[in-house]
Amino acid sequence: MSFYNNIQLGITRLTRTDGGSFGLVSIDLDALNPWNSAPPLDVSRAVVVRFIGTRPDGTTVDQYFMTDTVFPSMQTFTFSSSFDNVIRVEWVQGNNSLNQDAPHQFDNIVLIPNAQPGDPPGATATPTFSPPEGAYSAPGYVTVSCATPYAWIHYTTNGVDPTESDAEIASGGTVLVDRSLTLKARAWSLGSVPGSGVEPIPSSVASAEYTLEVATPTFSPGGGTYNSTFQTVTVSCATPDVTIHYTTSGNAIR
Repeated sequence: MSFYNNIQLGITRLTRTDGGSFGLVSIDLDALNPWNSAPPLDVSRAVVVRFIGTRPDGTTVDQYFMTDTVFPSMQTFTFSSSFDNVIRVEWVQGNNSLNQDAPHQFDNIVLIPNAQPGDPPGATATPTFSPPEGAYSAPGYVTVSCATPYAWIHYTTNGVDPTESDAEIASGGTVLVDRSLTLKARAWSLGSVPGSGVEPIPSSVASAEYTLEVATPTFSPGGGTYNSTFQTVTVSCATPDVTIHYTTSGNAIR
């Protein structure tokens, strides 16, 4: 199924919903109602569509594509590098060289989301951690993710910036936090397939401080007045593998 624009002066708009930028790579175009004529190409009946891209700084770029209506079929048109970093692209229903309305259809829009608003194409997104840094009362796992497709992540837990020789994890993988530590992660990605000669592109280093604190003991049942000769109280701590010391005299615990 393809999409079409047959409204006079109708505008089709492509915008990234999170406010970031993207690179527009290609689009398939064809006339909505191709003319039935034999070769050679009747240029007066070819549909010309103008694309206007808006960059993060507000400047615009444009590019024109002309469909071949003699051999009616979808054609792939590739955008120039000027569309590598845009926040919005829009185009109006096409016209032919006789300035007549010439509706078109389109399909297979190929684009590349940039890592952050305004980042250059191909930038590798900085890894993220979940849960975020902070103090926790029990060991747990931190999920490390990267928004760049096919990126690989290296991490350290000793506070040193990661290199490609450090432990590797896939996006969405987990790291065990069983002590207080500084978790750092950096992602790498390729502009094409491995072995193509393209150097891996590193991201910025993500860093988070995780502090493992011993949870305050709890009593069950809680303090109160009980109608019995003695009362058994269970003392617990949410932090595993701890030793609990207590007194019954009211003196401070040493």
